[in-house]
Amino acid sequence: MKRDTMEKYLPEELEISYSHQLTGSESIKLVSNSTFLIKHDTHAELIDINSINEENWIRFWEKVEELGIWDLEENYQSCNLEADFHWKIAITYDERTINSYGMNIEPKTFKGNRIYSVLEELKEAVEELIEI
Repeated sequence: MKRDTMEKYLPEELEISYSHQLTGSESIKLVSNSTFLIKHDTHAELIDINSINEENWIRFWEKVEELGIWDLEENYQSCNLEADFHWKIAITYDERTINSYGMNIEPKTFKGNRIYSVLEELKEAVEELIEI
């Protein structure tokens, strides 16, 4: 993709992370204007943003809108005494910003008559974006 075309889809900030006592941790972070750093418990990898095609970017931002990411609350907390699940979403794109985090509870979304995890849906959108 041409650099100027790619830049219109590139966020100023993108960081999504989750950590669970049982399943481990994962994160994706924009570390420069050309690289995503993807970290798992056992390994890390760099993804060249220039390799992401325009159609994938369009689908990603459509999914962000569909999930209502921009409307998330700042803080989601459960009153559980054990803190075994933490997450964070920080995105700045096209003059919009979301900084949301939580502990032991996560935001949900409805599709038809089913409830879905916003975090899981966002994770899938990122995987489709970078073609994992």
